[in-house]
Amino acid sequence: MHFVPKQPDNVDEQKAIVEQNPERIDHAVIFIPVDDVAMIPSVKLLNDAGIPVVLVSNPLPASFVNYVGADDFEIGYREARYLFEHLGGNGCRPMTAWHSACSTHSRPPTAPLW
Repeated sequence: MHFVPKQPDNVDEQKAIVEQNPERIDHAVIFIPVDDVAMIPSVKLLNDAGIPVVLVSNPLPASFVNYVGADDFEIGYREARYLFEHLGGNGCRPMTAWHSACSTHSRPPTAPLW
């Protein structure tokens, strides 16, 4: 079975799906919570029903048989390191927010995007 909210990231819809369907789940749930705090009670409801849960993307403080996710800090570090090594001293300084001093119009028209 495949239960997905019709509206992306809709907490109320995902909660309703979990609360209305635990008896229809035969084996296990692969669960991607739309909100890692708001969905804690829903995962605990699955735990209480004895349904094994595999969490994806966002870990929650509940029981789960496995977690599939990524180390976002490590990914960001490796991406930044790659960019710094390949910019060769050319390009704008990295910023945490968009700034008009660093725009795509400031590079020569023949320069590659990456």
